[in-house]
Amino acid sequence: MKVVFLGTPDFAIPSLEALDGSSHEIALVVTQPDRPKGRGRKVEPPPVKLRATELGLRVEQPRKISTDDGIRLIQSCGAEAGVVCAFGEILTKKFLESTPRGFFNVHASLLPKYRGAAPVPHAILAGDEKTGATIQKVVTDVDAGDIISRVETGIAIEDTTGSLLRRLSVLGANALVEALDAVESGEAVYIEQDGSAATCAPKITNENAMIDWNKNAAYLQRFVRAMSPSPGAFTTFMRGEKKTRLIIGASKVAEGSGSAGTLLEAKEKLVVAAGRDEALQILQVKPEGKRMMEAGEFLRGYRLKQGYRFV
Repeated sequence: MKVVFLGTPDFAIPSLEALDGSSHEIALVVTQPDRPKGRGRKVEPPPVKLRATELGLRVEQPRKISTDDGIRLIQSCGAEAGVVCAFGEILTKKFLESTPRGFFNVHASLLPKYRGAAPVPHAILAGDEKTGATIQKVVTDVDAGDIISRVETGIAIEDTTGSLLRRLSVLGANALVEALDAVESGEAVYIEQDGSAATCAPKITNENAMIDWNKNAAYLQRFVRAMSPSPGAFTTFMRGEKKTRLIIGASKVAEGSGSAGTLLEAKEKLVVAAGRDEALQILQVKPEGKRMMEAGEFLRGYRLKQGYRFV
């Protein structure tokens, strides 16, 4: 079956590769335009563009694909179906009708749970024991289309958003090819979602990533994992008269109690008081403008003392 592929970040690459290695033909890859990134704001291509180019696939990067020109582009390829994998644009009904069989999405949750842009961090924050990838038919309502297949994986205590996304990208890629095989053969079973069981997983912003030390330690440990690697759970401290952001790279629940945000240990170990008379040991930190480092190295360089309070 000839398909068009819409995707942008690293998460989409395993699906692109799986399709390229399958019996299906990728007629066109559509990805977001090159954009400035990082502190230097250097213009860089999206990961999908780089990989698609290596695979010798045709790549287009319109500013918006849900236009009449975009529809004509899709239809000119003669594709029977489309695949959407973390593309970055809400698609219109008219666009979704531009291929005879419609479009199919790889979503990183067990729908209908966690519809939206950030299902993985929300699953970690909730303390869920499992998550998964869902292959669904794309409709105009966000992540509300009929389900073709779901594949599950456990959430380990050490899993971060980054590690889970990597695992789900591979599981989703394999499920995608199987689902498209079933669509092509006419054997696909479409299961309507139970909208009453749906939960929302909105995008995580930098503002969402600030640590509230009044939360209990188990929640804070999940929070750090959910925000890793980006945008990074952070707190702030005063260095002289300047407030400095400190990203927490890893942590674990520890013993101790005190006023929330207060340093209970600040020599070789960095232990901070949390809510409910609990504590969190910070294992790795990244001071603003610096690299990630072990907590002991940070304390030797910044000389914070027991009793200091993060602000």
